[in-house]
Amino acid sequence: MRDRTLKYLLVLPAVIVVFATAIWPLMESLRLSFTIGRLTKPNFPQGYLGFENYTWAFLEEPAFWNSVQVTAVYTV
Repeated sequence: MRDRTLKYLLVLPAVIVVFATAIWPLMESLRLSFTIGRLTKPNFPQGYLGFENYTWAFLEEPAFWNSVQVTAVYTV
């Protein structure tokens, strides 16, 4: 039992570092993508938008599909 606890205690700092540097920023970016807000204007009213940002990007913004096309060309 003691060896098992020691193994977890030795791995715990690495798990915390991975969470703090990779997983938390990813989850925070995902959360922010569903809201309206301006990082350059802190007094701008913020609120929940749902999928409106994604609907706008995929259906209404031609620059998005152009960037997908350019990325595909460079990838292939």
